[in-house]
Amino acid sequence: MLKILLLSAAVTTGLAAPSFAQTTQPSTSPSAPATTMPATPPITAPAPGAIKGSTLINMDVKNSADEKIGDINDVIVGADGKVQQVIISVGGFLGVGTRKVAVAWNDVKVDAAADVAFVNMSREQLATVPEFKDRRTTP
Repeated sequence: MLKILLLSAAVTTGLAAPSFAQTTQPSTSPSAPATTMPATPPITAPAPGAIKGSTLINMDVKNSADEKIGDINDVIVGADGKVQQVIISVGGFLGVGTRKVAVAWNDVKVDAAADVAFVNMSREQLATVPEFKDRRTTP
């Protein structure tokens, strides 16, 4: 009797072992994140007529009389991703006594081929524009 009991226990264990080794199938529930491609393809080259920000920095700024009145020091980009203003260093000599003024991007015309930007303002007009204060660096 003991042999039959041991034999039936061994057979039951042998038949049950494969059920413990089964793997679970991946969940296809709606809460699982879906892998999709982005809505817009990655950018591999700038759009025609686009200008890199690094090209603008230190670019000479001239007035309509073709006189150098400063250079672009920085570019202000809005929350919408569009350029709003450029910061122009004006006045001074060899960087001493210069001040920074903000000029609306729409008032700047860039000639990237000539590496120059034009504004329709004189030195005197720019001298009357309030100085640009960066809130992050001034107390």
